[in-house]
Amino acid sequence: MNQRIFVKKKEAFQVESASLFHELANNLNLRGLQSVELYNSYDVYHADENDINLLKTNVLSEIVTDEVCDEIDLSDKQFVAYECLPGQYDQRSDSAQQCLMLLNNKQDVVIKSGRIVILNGTLSTEELNAVKKYLINPVEMREKDLSILSYEEDVEIEPVPILKGFCEMDDEKLCALMEQQGLAMTLADLKHIQKYFKQEEQRDLTLTELKVLDTYWSDHCRHTTFETILKDIVIDGDELQPQLQKAYEQYIALREKVHGNQKVMTLMDMATIAGKALRKEGKLDDMEISDEINACSIEIKVDVDGEVQDWLLMCKNEHTIIRRKLTRSAGHLPVSAERFAIRCPVEAMCIRQC
Repeated sequence: MNQRIFVKKKEAFQVESASLFHELANNLNLRGLQSVELYNSYDVYHADENDINLLKTNVLSEIVTDEVCDEIDLSDKQFVAYECLPGQYDQRSDSAQQCLMLLNNKQDVVIKSGRIVILNGTLSTEELNAVKKYLINPVEMREKDLSILSYEEDVEIEPVPILKGFCEMDDEKLCALMEQQGLAMTLADLKHIQKYFKQEEQRDLTLTELKVLDTYWSDHCRHTTFETILKDIVIDGDELQPQLQKAYEQYIALREKVHGNQKVMTLMDMATIAGKALRKEGKLDDMEISDEINACSIEIKVDVDGEVQDWLLMCKNEHTIIRRKLTRSAGHLPVSAERFAIRCPVEAMCIRQC
């Protein structure tokens, strides 16, 4: 059967509703808006009664904080309902489906989430449209029709655009392409790509390929800023100048100790020199040696059901990842790893927030 489930925070826990009310009232200057009610909606397809009960009690709500209902009265009310576009990744739906699979061991139930914002008060048509425009990002969301409950992923797959003539573009046309596509890469980067596709691939690249390269070559992913070569460093005088100068001199001494000043001086070298020095002193024997410099990977032993296995403890800013060094089937995972293994069946890993 197919069913729609609505979940709302109880009055004492409506922090997000209050926050959204103030945000809309202040940013859109809605004098007639009195309060906001938020509902998460879940359209559930191919489920039985047991699936619905599991979702209501164990997956979609917390008994202390949430109210669950099968329908809500929207008559004579102003509201905005929206959902992800067909084909757009929906984290809330994906999480709900994974949790349900852990409970019922079934994979045929499909869940699509949405959000309903009830606007209590009096808003003009123009103000209501302004709220819709404010809440719904057309790149990934669309307005939801609550009168329809049917699973129809009407996704039209369009051909991937090919940048015809790319291999023959001069600098002026390449700069125009960068401007048109809003690329973060430099002209030198784009010319390097052009040379590769002209000589190696012998074809024009697709827009998808260009966007992927632009993303992965961005400063966020490639850390180009940290690879900037530092030549003349002068620490200007202020109240922290002595401490900064001392730290810089310690860095220079460590460079001589670690690699004999054989490497160029960069921000990345500054950031990693202490770890390299400690390893050279024999204090970091458990650190993994690899080309990966965005994370600190430590080799550890993990007891999994009585079997001692080699794992990597990867420390990053956002979270800590514990990953098995060798690929193994999800059937042998510890309980804490099973949920994530559903998303990553090739290489199992556990994630816990710091």
